[in-house]
Amino acid sequence: MWQTAMENPWALGLVGLCLSGLLGWVGVLSGRRSVWLATGLVILATAALVVASLRIETDREQIRRTIGEVAQAVASNDLERVLTYLHPAAAPGLQRARSELPLYVFHEARVTRMRSIEVNRRVQPAAAIAEFNVAVEVQAAGQRIPIRRLVRAYFVLQGGRWLVRDYEHFEPLAGLADN
Repeated sequence: MWQTAMENPWALGLVGLCLSGLLGWVGVLSGRRSVWLATGLVILATAALVVASLRIETDREQIRRTIGEVAQAVASNDLERVLTYLHPAAAPGLQRARSELPLYVFHEARVTRMRSIEVNRRVQPAAAIAEFNVAVEVQAAGQRIPIRRLVRAYFVLQGGRWLVRDYEHFEPLAGLADN
């Protein structure tokens, strides 16, 4: 729950605004100084939480950013930059990326829908699974081909960075029956 709260500064601000408004109204009706003091404390706490929420990058936010950076690298046809996001021990993933990516010239690569990001900090090293839809446009055999895929990426935390250990891609509607 704390991660979700830290990822939603607008929701934190709205809850704090409503709570301080309610306390302020009670303060007007009762005229009690303690209620006004509580209102001020709620306002300060809300401001502190919103600032913290904006400054702290949660695991899910880091993974979301990493996915976006990988998409930019793919769209730029920068294979070497893409490989910097792969875990060094990810031999099958590295081989697949090295063999798949050079076959195409990418004109577009973007995430169209983030389905889920599940982080597990109870394992060592910490791990995560992200599922998202992508839209790419590639040039292969002289033709530009739009492709939509569901990607499942497996991440491992190493040195403060979330790196891709492996990935799979499927037809865009795969797994919808499971959700």
